[in-house]
Amino acid sequence: MRTGHLKSVGVFAAAGSLLAFAPATATAATARTPQHCTVSVEGGDMRCFDTYRQAIAAATGGLVTDAPLDVEAAMADPSFADRIDRAGETVGSRGGDARPGAAAAAAAVVLSTEYEHGNFGGASLSVTGPSACGSARWQLALGADWNDRISSYKTFNNCQVRHWEHTDFSGANTGYQVGDQDWIGDLNDRASAIDFTYGESPTTAQLLKDCGKATESCDFRPTGNASYSYGGAHEVARGYNCSSVAQTRKMTWTEQTSGENSVSTEISVTAGFDFLEKFEVTFKASYGHKWAWADTFAEETTLQVPAGQVGWVDRNTHLQSAAGTYELHYKSKHWGHYVWYVKNFSGTGPVPQEAGVVTWNTRKMTTAEKNAQCKGRTAFVVAEPGSEGAAAAAGAATARSAATVSSGS
Repeated sequence: MRTGHLKSVGVFAAAGSLLAFAPATATAATARTPQHCTVSVEGGDMRCFDTYRQAIAAATGGLVTDAPLDVEAAMADPSFADRIDRAGETVGSRGGDARPGAAAAAAAVVLSTEYEHGNFGGASLSVTGPSACGSARWQLALGADWNDRISSYKTFNNCQVRHWEHTDFSGANTGYQVGDQDWIGDLNDRASAIDFTYGESPTTAQLLKDCGKATESCDFRPTGNASYSYGGAHEVARGYNCSSVAQTRKMTWTEQTSGENSVSTEISVTAGFDFLEKFEVTFKASYGHKWAWADTFAEETTLQVPAGQVGWVDRNTHLQSAAGTYELHYKSKHWGHYVWYVKNFSGTGPVPQEAGVVTWNTRKMTTAEKNAQCKGRTAFVVAEPGSEGAAAAAGAATARSAATVSSGS
């Protein structure tokens, strides 16, 4: 709802008393480029910049100077939210002063970033406060530049946020949400005010460990199509022909390939968690192919090696990938909500029981190899795979996306 008469920001203290409003002299957005602005719940002018990096640097008083240039890249950066939260801890530990000798108001804590478009696109407004969300509760009435403009948002520093239809914090509201919300829902382009309070957010590892065990329901919903790739050629078998005649040998080799997921640093894909099984079942139902987080493949390759040469077998493993969202429903509130989402989860694994691309090669042995492998021998010598194959390592490619957490009702 556009009210027009309220062009102000304000603070709502924990005790519930409204503090004085200060007029906002916002810089008008231009058609030249989407602007990225900052505004404080404590009042003062709105500041706008050409890039998101500049806006975050200003909001944090120089504590975070390497933010991505635009908001889409920031959402895709798995470490960005952690840097914002660490900066908030630094400000809190110094009573709002980011650096020795800095002005007390130079640094603030980023409470949320509001986005002009869905999926975190377009212009942005980063809302700051004096500390991370805790016992205090803050309110912000949006000025004319951002009234009825928000379509998505992301919270930081232990904050959950509620968007209101009217500038006096009345009318329809979104309810409190925490984490990244790629769509504001019914209040799209209708929000006129925001309030912040403490909202603990679980890690992706905590939620995924609960999936199917501590939840009433947990479902994986894939996004888009499955994709297929190759992990890179790598050596799986090797032999040295130390005889004086050409040799034809059948080389039997076995290789185990493990998959990756976007939270693999926290949860092993071989630990038997229910969320991994749900991913497998949904993948097969959605794409018609069996999924495997790990696969052991054995094959026999015939190798023809001239006298005095070394031969080896290369394998380029066939991989498959998929991405989507986990939706978890609890019987009682967990971290303040019944429903939680793990978004942008991705998995990459070997196509089960498929050889991929298998090739073999030969070359002359070096003097060092002859001394090491053929001294006193005149036969074909089977050895451990070496490094003369292609440079790529065995196994699945690392998943590049990072899962993110958001709340529902």
